[in-house]
Amino acid sequence: MSMDCGFNKRVWMAVAEGGRWTAAEIEAVTGVRGRSMARVLYGMTNGGLLVKFDGAPPKYGITDDCITPRQTSVGELLTAMGVR
Repeated sequence: MSMDCGFNKRVWMAVAEGGRWTAAEIEAVTGVRGRSMARVLYGMTNGGLLVKFDGAPPKYGITDDCITPRQTSVGELLTAMGVR
C-alpha cells in the first residue's frame, strides 16, 4: 500500500465514524498536517472517497455515493461505522 493509500485510509476511517469534519478536526485525529492534509483531502474528494460540504470552514464527510479506500477490510469498515 502506498503512503497516499495509508493517509487516505486513516482519514477515511476517522471520518467514517460519522458526521461532518473540518480539516482541523481530521488533522487532530490523524496527525496529517498542513499542505499534506490539503492534498489528501483534495485527492480524496476528487477520487470519490469523501464529499466536501461548503461552508466556513468547509467540512468533509462520507455519503452513500462515496467509495472505500483500497486495502480496507469489511471488518475495518464495520468497526469504523459502529456496526461492531
